Amino acid sequence: MPAGWKPKATKDGDLTITKAGTVVEDQLVTGSIYVKAPDVTIRNTRVYGTIDNFIGNRVYGHLLIEDTEVVNPPGQEFSKNGQYAFGVADYTCRRCKVINRMEGWRVGAADYAGAGPVLIEDSFAQLAVPPGMCESADPHGDGIQGYGGPTVTIRHNTIDQRLDDCPTAPIFIPDQGNDGATVQDNLLAGGGYTLRLTGGKFPAVTGNKIVQGSFGYGPLEVTCSLIAQWKGNATVTYDWATGKVTGQVKAFDSCR
Repeated sequence: MPAGWKPKATKDGDLTITKAGTVVEDQLVTGSIYVKAPDVTIRNTRVYGTIDNFIGNRVYGHLLIEDTEVVNPPGQEFSKNGQYAFGVADYTCRRCKVINRMEGWRVGAADYAGAGPVLIEDSFAQLAVPPGMCESADPHGDGIQGYGGPTVTIRHNTIDQRLDDCPTAPIFIPDQGNDGATVQDNLLAGGGYTLRLTGGKFPAVTGNKIVQGSFGYGPLEVTCSLIAQWKGNATVTYDWATGKVTGQVKAFDSCR
């Protein structure tokens, strides 16, 4: 949220939406938002829990989320909450933010009533686990995870997973019943492998930049036979203070 932002209303605890077409705007929700109606808009809102539209084995779709953030309460730098911040199907998340949570966006429930495609764009996530957690647990968090998910478009996002010592990946679309994704123009850092695309079909994987030295095992784990268009992907150096790419390390001219 912009510096100095103040909510026009505060909801202590969870907010459950049951009326179609509801608009939630300029609010602080100290719990979670459970969307149980179609055509809901959530805008300029801060949430300490999760935003979820998969309730009771049904997706309540055409959910639009804009300029909204999922963060921890004041005084809590890190969270042990393993729930995704945004999910699950037939939603758009535009200019959204996730700070110091273990999980970012979930894309799932493709086989359930109401499911539809997902769009995540122009958004930012800084993912983290509490210090020491990885010594006794393995939360294997993700920035964006597909799990039995519909088609997702992931465009022009920054996903930073460097504060997670036992991660999976900033983008993880595995062979777990996923329809696939279009992945374009994202800045990615962290993960065991940073960009993991092994399940479903991928019409385009283009223009993605992976911060050199930020990954544990390597920048890519992809199944090339599933990808129709591959170009402009590279490892880069990046200045986090200015938010700018400062150089290209290696161009992945072909998927192999």
